[in-house]
Amino acid sequence: MNATPAIQYSSILLPTAFSELSKRAAAHAAYLAKSLGATIHVVHVASPGVPPPVDAASGAPYPAVAMPDPSLLVEHGRASLAEFVRSNLTGLEVKTECTIGNAPHELAEYASRNRIDLIVMGTHADGVVKRLIFGSVSKSLLECSPCPILFVPVHGVSHL
Repeated sequence: MNATPAIQYSSILLPTAFSELSKRAAAHAAYLAKSLGATIHVVHVASPGVPPPVDAASGAPYPAVAMPDPSLLVEHGRASLAEFVRSNLTGLEVKTECTIGNAPHELAEYASRNRIDLIVMGTHADGVVKRLIFGSVSKSLLECSPCPILFVPVHGVSHL
């Protein structure tokens, strides 16, 4: 008879787009990290040619403008990560990273490279047609993730 290996979540990956949905996922990641003594890895993947959806400090959408140099995207991403952590994950052990590329691929690579035990992320759980046209980061990551994923839906009651 094979013994089931012990499940241990000592490292949690929290992808963020600095949205309200990301903040909901952060509340769940924070709860788990506090309960389990885990480190949270907060990662933002900027897409070249696609501006971040909202400003982390104000929550206001960015105006339509020409996209900046990729190094400026990373610089802005790092500043937004610092504000996101300060606002949502105070008092926890947190590591941050900002990168540029295809979000599902970059997140799966980060999870593998850093031996992440669990990914906690928000999902809009949009319909099939919208996913076919625009894609879905959560669905794509689920297909290539090296570890379990806890999806936090945009709708629903949070008891945290």
